[in-house]
Amino acid sequence: CICIATGFVFFIGKRRRQQDSQRNGQADLVEALAVTAVCGMLLATVAIMLASQVLPETLAERGLWQQRLFWLTWLGALCHAGYYARRPLHGGFSAAWWQQCAALAILTASAVLANWWHTGDHLGHTLFQYWPVACVDLVLLMCGLLAAHTAQRLYRRGQEVQTRQPIGALSNG
Repeated sequence: CICIATGFVFFIGKRRRQQDSQRNGQADLVEALAVTAVCGMLLATVAIMLASQVLPETLAERGLWQQRLFWLTWLGALCHAGYYARRPLHGGFSAAWWQQCAALAILTASAVLANWWHTGDHLGHTLFQYWPVACVDLVLLMCGLLAAHTAQRLYRRGQEVQTRQPIGALSNG
């Protein structure tokens, strides 16, 4: 995932430089799809994990509702990324990158808390007694910390660029 995301970032950066002279919007589309493929997929995956804890067991077609939530979350990530792709850039990239990373950090922590709330199995208990659940919680927490760190760095980068350049220099058009 990190290699794919890094490749997208380099690809988008190159296309943005080319687009500055052409203004054809291809880089906006590629960036929106990249944000959706990287962050949106992770958001949708964590959303389905969260739904498995939050949706009532008695809900008719519960599995179908979990699938719907996955697809709706991914579609929402696409709409969000598409909206921000044509907006002024934040540090050379769409603000959708840091915003979806921040949302991912919140969702991963929520999934761990929902597991604790729903099953009573918190990390302190499962770490020594039930490794499969403990590993899922640990991976979620590590992904959430990485997402929060990434969101913070991207946000700060955008703030630094905005203070160095006039606002009009950051816009796409």
